[in-house]
Amino acid sequence: SEKRMTMNIKLSQCVKDAIDYSKEEAIRLNNEYIGPDHLLLGLLRQGKGIAINLLLSLNVDLEDLKKRVEDRIRNTDIEIKMEDTDKLKVHDSTQRIQNFMNLEAKHMQSEEVNSGHMLLALLRVATPLSQIFNDIDVDYELVKLNLEMDQTTSSIDEPDDDDFEEAEEKKSPRQSGKHQPTSEGKT
Repeated sequence: SEKRMTMNIKLSQCVKDAIDYSKEEAIRLNNEYIGPDHLLLGLLRQGKGIAINLLLSLNVDLEDLKKRVEDRIRNTDIEIKMEDTDKLKVHDSTQRIQNFMNLEAKHMQSEEVNSGHMLLALLRVATPLSQIFNDIDVDYELVKLNLEMDQTTSSIDEPDDDDFEEAEEKKSPRQSGKHQPTSEGKT
């Protein structure tokens, strides 16, 4: 229905896990909010999935990236406990990133939001995290290009017998009457 098109696309398990981990990362680093940095740390902590594969294919040192992010947002002034998870605020930019994750998935005609869409959204929304990505030469266009190439190559199916049969049918001569032997002229 029309209304469903504007609704959020379902999240892959990888993205759900990364979001759950982002809350734990916020607490671990004594932050009172969940920001884009925490989403990235959640993806890195997951250690697998499309986003991780994309970063690795771009020769990103995941440990170095994690350390850069942690060093930027670690708060040593307060201590937050695990039971305070419900009190964490979601940063405005995090909400914008979640909206862009859905848009990226829709643009790529995906049925669910995957970690690649999450990484694209993190790169698309300007935040202090953008400087870290800039420092390691990772940008939106580069990741989008790699993601699209991956989707193209993974969506190519091996031909099966039906494909060969269809190709053979298309090769058979047309029944249009041109260049067809006729019985006229023979008596």
